[in-house]
Amino acid sequence: MVCLKNMTLLICLAFFSPMQAQDAEAKKSMEIYGFIMTDVGYNFNQIQADWYDVVRPTKLPAFENQYGVDGNYYASVRQTRFGIKNYFDTGIGELKTQFEFELFGTGVDAGQTTFRLRHAYAELGKFGAGQTWSPFMD
Repeated sequence: MVCLKNMTLLICLAFFSPMQAQDAEAKKSMEIYGFIMTDVGYNFNQIQADWYDVVRPTKLPAFENQYGVDGNYYASVRQTRFGIKNYFDTGIGELKTQFEFELFGTGVDAGQTTFRLRHAYAELGKFGAGQTWSPFMD
């Protein structure tokens, strides 16, 4: 919640700042990206049900019929991804924003096709707020 408040503050500062550039040629751009990925296959053996369409050796059975009988077909779009990046010149620097999600459920949603937020952040000059990856995360 704190991250969303910080991001909202950055966006408000950028758009409503009295120092905002009056230049009609201010740089503005948007990048829309992503892909649709469909995995279709057949498991000749067995794998833990939450990870049926992912090559994850730690989820292979330790003994016969641990995860049910061998052999099943599957189809999945869980690795599909969509994102938007925006860049705006403002009177106090360039505002960069990114919003990205995928459909790969994790945690309590493991094995499901569900919305998973990957990035939602804004950066203004050297300051940023929101959710994104960092070299300091585990």
